[in-house]
Amino acid sequence: MPENYPYYYRTWFAVLMLILFFPAGFILMWKGNKFGRSCRIIISAFGLLSLYPFLLRIKKLIASQKINKSWRSR
Repeated sequence: MPENYPYYYRTWFAVLMLILFFPAGFILMWKGNKFGRSCRIIISAFGLLSLYPFLLRIKKLIASQKINKSWRSR
């Protein structure tokens, strides 16, 4: 690895970011090309599947707020 290679494209930093802050690690993983294509696809699928419960919860909260607002306006 060349000396002038930025630290944020190094494998250890991409893995650290995947653990600590997934969106940044996700971008570094795809941008840095340190991971194989199949590894990147698996990690991406895992990330999307882990976001699914949060998206459902947000959808449920929004729906309950709409019901509460319509009930209060009567």
